[in-house]
Amino acid sequence: AEAVCAAGAETHRRWVAPLAEDSWCVEMLSAGRQKPYSEPAKVALMELLDELLAPLPGPISLRSPEQVVAMLEDYDDPTGRGERGEPAALAPPRRLYLGRRLSAGASRLLHDFRLSARGYLGRTTLPPELAFLMANEARARPGCALLDPFCGTCSTLLSAARFGATTFGVEVDARVLQREPIRANFAAAGLPPPARLLLADAAELLPRGGAAADGKGDDGAADGDHVAELPAGLGLRDFDAIVTDPPYGIMEGAGELYQPLPARCAMLLRLPAARVGV
Repeated sequence: AEAVCAAGAETHRRWVAPLAEDSWCVEMLSAGRQKPYSEPAKVALMELLDELLAPLPGPISLRSPEQVVAMLEDYDDPTGRGERGEPAALAPPRRLYLGRRLSAGASRLLHDFRLSARGYLGRTTLPPELAFLMANEARARPGCALLDPFCGTCSTLLSAARFGATTFGVEVDARVLQREPIRANFAAAGLPPPARLLLADAAELLPRGGAAADGKGDDGAADGDHVAELPAGLGLRDFDAIVTDPPYGIMEGAGELYQPLPARCAMLLRLPAARVGV
């Protein structure tokens, strides 16, 4: 902290210039420290950098800052002793890093979207670790129209919606495609539900579409009417990505609705979209 403060006003301005007038906060991280800091101790450490941070023009925001100034202490010592031989619990950090956080990992998403917290699940609901990986690889984002032709309980669509995509789902099994419980899962996550859920065999989408999950379209028309197809103005050629976990016939069984996986994958390749993730 003393070295940082001694760097001079011009160096300080260069360091904090990227923060501009954004709101900010300071985050204290310790790697390898056996005993965590108390809150007063954290505040005392942050105050050591007051000379650097006090001139920042932006407001302090502890709840939703636009910028995070991170202090990272490195206590990692494979010998378990400090540089002067003192016990690791008493040793000072070997290094202190100070920087602006550019990005953060998404591990919190795995906790927030864990299967045990969902109100509606199926026997083959895709775990969030895989669903978020697939949505990320498909580059789900705001403005992206994304289809899951074997959506089941919509785990992949839930993850894609978290990234901002507009989602569409098709499922052949009416026992699985329960519209209201699925919408409740999205609502619990604070996300918009799928723009359309169709009860249909995805293989039939190419020629003629399928029926909505409750037997009617969003405007109340019965099966077989035009509303059973995708919303007006959005054809299959308009999907930016197709993301799906196709049925394997193992957990769900090889009943009358089952088709071999090679046949399902061949069908996927016939659905026009910019990207396909399986």
